[in-house]
Amino acid sequence: RLDVTRRDGERMRIERDYDPVPVGSEEEDWNRRASIANMRSTQEGWVWNGPEIPAHKPAFNDLLVARDGRIWVQRPGPGLRQEDCAEDPFTDSSWWRSPCWIDAALYDVFDPDGRYLGPVDAPAGFHLDSPRPWIEGDRVVAYVEGEDGTPRVKVFRLQRP
Repeated sequence: RLDVTRRDGERMRIERDYDPVPVGSEEEDWNRRASIANMRSTQEGWVWNGPEIPAHKPAFNDLLVARDGRIWVQRPGPGLRQEDCAEDPFTDSSWWRSPCWIDAALYDVFDPDGRYLGPVDAPAGFHLDSPRPWIEGDRVVAYVEGEDGTPRVKVFRLQRP
């Protein structure tokens, strides 16, 4: 559930049921070690003293309002183990560029009035973050990277059920 404040100050709620995505034990362990390594890069000897990593991922992690007012919500999916990653964040400072775990990205789209339109089967490499995609209606133009790391501009259409 998200509360969206429109430009005119009116508040609108968008919501959808979802199945919480669990955080696997290996994924949790690597992310904890990466967080500790990150903190120790600025505070030598820092120790974890906060709460445990949650057992489930958050309901959403990004959103984008398209040119036509549709609201795209990005949800974290299952953790994907990466090859050629920084296995030990304490000894390999490239862990932030080469993480061992990334989230599969799942997308839901709502119309400008908050009505759920459906999920989006986005191509591999598509994200709502930098650079932001151009979205209008059912048409999406986005920067993606191929499996070999080659940058591409991809055009695709939203397929609604």
